[in-house]
Amino acid sequence: MIPYFTRMLVSIYGLALYNRDMKLTPIRERFWKHVECNADGCWEWRSHKQWQGYGQFKIRHSDGRWQTKMAHRVAWQIEVGQIPPGLYVCHHCDNPSCVRPDHLFLGTAAENNADRNAKGRQARGVKVRRKNGDRRGEEHPNAKLTEAIVLEIRKRYAAGGVSQTALAKEYGVNQTKISEAVRGITWVHVGGPTTHKGRPGKHSAPVVIG
Repeated sequence: MIPYFTRMLVSIYGLALYNRDMKLTPIRERFWKHVECNADGCWEWRSHKQWQGYGQFKIRHSDGRWQTKMAHRVAWQIEVGQIPPGLYVCHHCDNPSCVRPDHLFLGTAAENNADRNAKGRQARGVKVRRKNGDRRGEEHPNAKLTEAIVLEIRKRYAAGGVSQTALAKEYGVNQTKISEAVRGITWVHVGGPTTHKGRPGKHSAPVVIG
């Protein structure tokens, strides 16, 4: 068995090498090694993510300070240019993990909120007034699921015995879309059991919407 002191030295040395690589590797190279293309044509972020599915990426400023930034915003800055003050980087594909530049667009806060509401991602419990022409759920041109299928997915996932990955493969979408559907982040107007974290009964009680 390796002595504790030796293991501790190896760990410290490994951390030092990791920090050195983080500092020396160019941002573009370090960023894109965490990205994979999925079947939908999205470039999925495969490293750290927020609970909503948005990627997180650390950058080092000239003063040595580290900052965690949203991966899709970094992708825009690397490949397109600076983001003007007050503008958001939004997704055409409605996949928060996607960092493909041509799936992104700049918008104001109002435009970002309108896009969110049209795609059915408004906050739980908030009633959104829809204007003529607004489309959400299966009415949206980018929708790959239907309300009936989402309800079926929620019931199957709540019952247990099936993973989000397996459901995604069965219904022909990525795992992020299944995760958002079963947690009630998208398709908020559809009923059925949803949960914020994990399976109902393990981390939180199921919440029925609608």
